[in-house]
Amino acid sequence: PATAAVIAARLQESEERYRTIVDTALEGVVTINADAVITFANARMAEILGYERSDLIGRPILSLIPEIEREEHRRQLELRRQGTSVAFSTHVME
Repeated sequence: PATAAVIAARLQESEERYRTIVDTALEGVVTINADAVITFANARMAEILGYERSDLIGRPILSLIPEIEREEHRRQLELRRQGTSVAFSTHVME
């Protein structure tokens, strides 16, 4: 059986591998918390949006969505909060 130290080391290795994949992706990746505030953005997302990564962290995701699309985005976020998995796309402000 694996010890707690071995499990912790494997978890850290897995997290590092995941982080490398996300950080080097050609696609923009962003994660948000339950309040729809950005908690992570990869370098590509920052480049696409024209921000520094540090400027995106803590910013409400809706602040990047054009006003005309915000209500639909809010609706989609609420569906996800309720556990409904839906695919949708949106534009970001340039």
